[in-house]
This record gives sequence, C-alpha cells and structure tokens, in this order.
Amino acid sequence: MKLNSKILFLLSVVLCLSMFFFGWFLFNKIAYLDKSIAETNDKIFNFRAELINLKSWERFLDETGNERKILSSAFVNEKSLVHFIEDLEKSGRENGVEVEVHAVNLAEGQNEPPSFRLESAGNFSSVYKYLISLETLPYEIVFRRVFWDAESEGKWRGVYEINLVSYEY
Repeated sequence: MKLNSKILFLLSVVLCLSMFFFGWFLFNKIAYLDKSIAETNDKIFNFRAELINLKSWERFLDETGNERKILSSAFVNEKSLVHFIEDLEKSGRENGVEVEVHAVNLAEGQNEPPSFRLESAGNFSSVYKYLISLETLPYEIVFRRVFWDAESEGKWRGVYEINLVSYEY
C-alpha cells in the first residue's frame, strides 16, 4: 500500500504542478491577448479619428468648391494667358472702346510678373470706363503707366502699361 500511496502522491504532485504551469501559461496567454486587443482598439480609434478628419475635409472641399474655382480663376498661368488677353479685349468691347494689345513681356526665368502694353480708343467716357473695368477684373494687376490723349474732337486714346501680379510661374 505504501507503494501505491507514493505513486498516488507523486501523480498528484505532478498533476498539481501541471495545472499550475497550465494556469500560469493560460494567464500569460490571456495577458498577451488582452494587450493585443488594447493595441487593436487603439488602432481602430485612431483610424476612426482619421476617417472623421478625412470626411470633414471632404465636406469642406465640397462646400468650398465654388470659392476655390473663383480663386483659382484669378490666377493666370501659361495656359490661361490667352484667356486673360481675351478678357482684356472683351472688357473693352463691353465699354465701347477698341482695344489693342501691343506688347507682352513674359520675362521668362525671372520672378518678374508679365507686363502688357494696351491701347484703347473711343470717347472719353468709354476710355475712362475701360480703365475702371480693368481694375474690377478678377485678376491682380498693377498699373505701371496710364496715359490719355485727345486725338481729335471727341476721340480719345488711352495707353496702359500693366503688370499681371496674379501670374503663376
């Protein structure tokens, strides 16, 4: 009987140690999984915050689309330079003057804005209105020189040298 009780005691010690190590392993595994779950939850939280930020930016871009189009149309680059010149001539037609663009200086490679030399012809009122309309165009222009001359009775000529400040290089 003594032999059986020793074997039984040994088996119970081995079983207790096995259960202890199994419990310790299970505890460590649960702690590791808990840490992984916490990290995953943090990542999910960060992704949700980024998604909310992206959606708010998307909404902002949608809401300001028209304003951005208006703002970007005020800037002229190489491709839209012809459109700018057409706007100068169109403004002249709308004010009853004949407009000629005599010189365009792009000053390539420098940080100088393009310069233009324009001439308008018509009665005094029309030439004056054309000058005012140039100031109200959606472009940022600077008048370097404005010259008016009475050519004949009732006929005036205006010469304008302008810099296009809102030019994208």
